[in-house]
Amino acid sequence: MDGFVRAHNAHDMEAFGRLLAEDADWISVAGIRMKSRVKIQAEHEEAHATFFKTTTLAETGTDVRLLRPDIAVIHFKWELTGPRDREGKARDPRRGINTIVAMNQAGGWRIVAGQNTNLWTPQ
Repeated sequence: MDGFVRAHNAHDMEAFGRLLAEDADWISVAGIRMKSRVKIQAEHEEAHATFFKTTTLAETGTDVRLLRPDIAVIHFKWELTGPRDREGKARDPRRGINTIVAMNQAGGWRIVAGQNTNLWTPQ
């Protein structure tokens, strides 16, 4: 998850793409499902060129459960500061959690599936 945070904060979506398995599956906070490293990386490149351009991601808690020595489920809590809406207006910080399935493949651990969820905070 350190690489995930570093890639986000550098807005380096090529580095983010290297964290993904070739056939990765991802669901965004908006419920958009993306299949394949190429598609997921392209969607994140677009987001980081616009409304995530000024954001900083911080890890606020990570739990890892090994299902097998080569497969892990990761719950990664985060806080995002500096977001902007589509018109460029500043938005409030967000908090959320990613559920990630990672597999140790040739070359290291890769994300094979993930779902990003905003945390709702009652007012």
